[in-house]
Amino acid sequence: MPRTANVTMNFDTHITKVFMEGEGENNTWTTSGTTSEQFAMSGGPYPVVVTFESGYELDTVTAENATISDKTNVGFSLSFGMATDVNCTITSKSSTPQPTLTFKHFYDAGTIGTG
Repeated sequence: MPRTANVTMNFDTHITKVFMEGEGENNTWTTSGTTSEQFAMSGGPYPVVVTFESGYELDTVTAENATISDKTNVGFSLSFGMATDVNCTITSKSSTPQPTLTFKHFYDAGTIGTG
């Protein structure tokens, strides 16, 4: 008989959806803190794709009773072996590069106005 695992996804406000591909069924979370039952024969790894608000990407992923692997800026893989309760926490960060100010010319203020 196949077993199930209760998978809870916790994520911040810049994440709009978490999708996990399973064995025979897929799960989607659109509200942080909710739990879905995941049909599991092998316990993974299961690909997880995270959808963000514009300008954000994956920052950190932690999990209780599971292992995170293959992390990218939009997803990761989740393995939970024989665990029956899995809690995963996902955070986002800005994907917009911060501008760097550089100055090409330096002026000696002592020479200005010496006419």
